[in-house]
Amino acid sequence: MTAWMLWAVAITALLGAAAHLLESVLLGRERPGRWVWAVAIIGAIGIQAWALLAENLQPRSVTGGVEARVPAESAASDWWNGIGVRLPSLPEQLDALVGALWLAASLVLLVGLIGGFWRLRRRAKAWPRCQVAGHDVLISENFGPALLGILTPRIVLPQWLSEQGHDAVALVCLHEAEHRKAGDTWLLAGAALLVALLPWNAALWWQLMRLRAAIELDCDRRVIAGGVQTSRYAGLLLNLGADSEQLSVAIPAFVQPPTLLERRLTMLIIGVRRKGPVATLVSVAATALLGMAACEASAPALAPDPSFDVAASRSIQLPSGEELQRIVGGRGAPLILVDGERLDTRDPDLALEGLDRDDVESIEVIKGPAAIELYGADALGGVIRINLKRD
Repeated sequence: MTAWMLWAVAITALLGAAAHLLESVLLGRERPGRWVWAVAIIGAIGIQAWALLAENLQPRSVTGGVEARVPAESAASDWWNGIGVRLPSLPEQLDALVGALWLAASLVLLVGLIGGFWRLRRRAKAWPRCQVAGHDVLISENFGPALLGILTPRIVLPQWLSEQGHDAVALVCLHEAEHRKAGDTWLLAGAALLVALLPWNAALWWQLMRLRAAIELDCDRRVIAGGVQTSRYAGLLLNLGADSEQLSVAIPAFVQPPTLLERRLTMLIIGVRRKGPVATLVSVAATALLGMAACEASAPALAPDPSFDVAASRSIQLPSGEELQRIVGGRGAPLILVDGERLDTRDPDLALEGLDRDDVESIEVIKGPAAIELYGADALGGVIRINLKRD
């Protein structure tokens, strides 16, 4: 599992690098960049989810490979883990620990994220509502300026903002209204929930931070394009930066952490130099290559199938029907074939009685849809193929 997780971080980093290059091209042409990072996050999670799904859909042998052939000389009688006692190796123990930590961290993050929204909604019930600059707003003690809620987001202004004057309040409301109009609450909350499913993926967290930054930069650009004076808007950002409390990464807000605030001010005052045709072409080509590399990178197996075990007996003995169903993972008793001939699986031990290991060339196990595609409804419980040696 550790190797699979490193692969996941690597392909996420590749997609992040592609998104970074493409965003620089778009910002130079005053185009929105947030969708680049949204696609990168969805693409990274989609590739990882497909890798997990494909691993379960592919036909597998008892050694964990795809349609791998297991020499009978190395496969003795008790070749399933269900027969005897087998202590897991250290790598398997570590994989189990990593899996448990992954699940625990995801649950903590999801509960924290959903619980945070719920607590804010409870706090918001006590905040007075009023009309400010033509907008329905909530007045909090010190929360905001921000947009609260996902389905029906409301503008929240802190009490101290009134000290900045009516023009400043109206400008903040305009900024938050642009967030609401663009559906940024949906985008940020959805991205945060997806990232919480893979809490160990540092590259995915970096993409989420870049998405949050891109959302604010796009909003700033739209506000300025609406006729607001740049110096006035930048000055308000700078004045409010020291007064607002830090907000969740999933909440669109007028003021953000200092590093993002600095970047927003730089973009407003200096802007982004537009790339020439050659530089643009190189960036787009590099973006495409990085994206292709991420999509083509093969995912390592999560873990070898622990069901294969070597024993010393010479006659093949299958475990009970219940153990067969558990190991093969199908719905019902598996289909057993010896050189293509179907055996009566009501009593697997009797069906294979007297079969000598020296007569067996290989043993294959096929699971899931691949088994059904090859053998029809009889293979709902999986397929065990035993191939005998040719004289």
